[in-house]
Amino acid sequence: MACCKITLFLLVGFVLFPSAWAALPKTPPKKATSSRSSGKYDVYLIPGITLGLASTIRGDAGSVLGGELSLVLLDDKSRGRLQYDSFFMGLVADGLYDWGRDAGRFALSLEAGGGVLGLEFGYLMEIAQGEMAHGIHTRFFLSFGVAALYVRYGGIFHRRDLVEVGLLLKVPLPLGRAF
Repeated sequence: MACCKITLFLLVGFVLFPSAWAALPKTPPKKATSSRSSGKYDVYLIPGITLGLASTIRGDAGSVLGGELSLVLLDDKSRGRLQYDSFFMGLVADGLYDWGRDAGRFALSLEAGGGVLGLEFGYLMEIAQGEMAHGIHTRFFLSFGVAALYVRYGGIFHRRDLVEVGLLLKVPLPLGRAF
């Protein structure tokens, strides 16, 4: 009942005193900006080139060359740039050829990180001498704009484990707002 009385009082007041409308703000006040995320994420498709060196635990080494494609959610405060307090998560698919093992590799991974640090973990497949082998891998990376340095450890069942270090060159393409 008190709510109805207050509403009626305000309506009568604005009808009898039209100048009261002028006292109301024309636009809502701006919220204070902060470095905190609004909880919204932008979606990016990020193609890239992989250059590096791979070695088995026993020392068979060779260069690697390939490509990758990431679909990433990046918090909106960073406006497409990784910052020290930004957060990202996504899916990555990459394929490369390893001249030291004379093999092609394909990985499908989940990735997440904050600022310039990132980690991915996922499925790894290797095709060598016409035979396919499966395993898992993890990759740690430091991202500096369009370039990232990485270290990957791969465990392939019934084959020698591998360590790979390299450089990723990536270009983020904005797709829009996720939610």
